[in-house]
Amino acid sequence: RRRLAAAFGLDDERKVLAEYMRRLANPQKVAEVPSAEAPVHQVVLRGDDIDLTKLPFYLQHQLDGAPYISSAMDYTVNPADGKPNVGFRRLMLKGKRTMRANLTQISDLKRIYLEAVERKEPLPVSFVIGAHPLVCLGAAIRLPVNEFELVAQLRGETMPMVKSLTNNVLVPADAELVIEGYFDERGHAEIEGPYGELYGLYGPMHPDPLFHVTAITHRRDVLHHTLLHGGQFLSRNDAAHMSGLDAEAKAWRALEEAGIAVMAVHAPPSGVGFHHIRAAIKQRQQIGRAHV
Repeated sequence: RRRLAAAFGLDDERKVLAEYMRRLANPQKVAEVPSAEAPVHQVVLRGDDIDLTKLPFYLQHQLDGAPYISSAMDYTVNPADGKPNVGFRRLMLKGKRTMRANLTQISDLKRIYLEAVERKEPLPVSFVIGAHPLVCLGAAIRLPVNEFELVAQLRGETMPMVKSLTNNVLVPADAELVIEGYFDERGHAEIEGPYGELYGLYGPMHPDPLFHVTAITHRRDVLHHTLLHGGQFLSRNDAAHMSGLDAEAKAWRALEEAGIAVMAVHAPPSGVGFHHIRAAIKQRQQIGRAHV
C-alpha cells in the first residue's frame, strides 16, 4: 500500500482510496506523439534481431510449465467497434519469435480475440512491459470506459502515447519495453501451463492462442518489470493490492448508493480484492446503550 501511495504522489497510504476515487471522477485524454519523441522507441528490433530468449522470461514457481513474463499489459483496439482495451497477461515463452498468452479466463481480450477468430482474422496486440505504476494499476481494473483514457485518468494528466511500428496500436510513449505482434487466427490451439496460482496452488494445463512477434522496442536504459502472482503469502501478491484498491472504491460507491454513510472501507490483501471487504459506517440509530 505504501508503494501505491508513492505512485499517486502521496506520503500517507491512508489517503490512497480518496485520491483514487478523485482521479476516476476527473476525465483525461491521451495525446499521440511522434515515434522519434517516444522513449520506448529508442531501440527497435525487427526481423532476425528479434530474440525473446534475451528477455527476462523466468520461472516464478517451481512447477511452472515454462519461463514466463508476469507483468505484460495488453494494448489492443477491438476491430469490430474501435474500442481500446487494456489488461494484464502472462506470457509464456515458446521460441525466439513466438509465445503463448494466458487467454483462458473470461476477459475483454479473450472476447475480442474469439470474435476475430470467427472472422478468420489475426488480432494485433502490443504488450507493454514496464511503465508508470499507475499505468499498471489501470491495466488491472475493469470499467466500461475508454481504457486508454482510464489510464490517463489514474495518472492525473494527459497521457503521451505512440503508435506501434508494426501494428498501429497505441502504447504509452514512456513505457520501458513493448513486444508488438499478433495472435494468429487458429484460436486456442496450443497447450500451455501450468502456472502457479493463488493460495500456493497450480492451475491446470489449458489451450491458449499463439502470439507472433513482429517487433520489440524499448528504452536504452530499459528496466525489466515483474509482478508476483500467487503464492501462499497473499500480502506479497501485487495483484491483491491493486485489485483491493478498486474493490474498496466499488464497495464505497455501492454503500453510498444504498443510502449508507460510509466512514472507511478496506480490502485486506488476504481477501484478494473482492473476496473480503471491511467497512466502517456511520451510526444512525441509538437503542439503549447499543448503537446500530
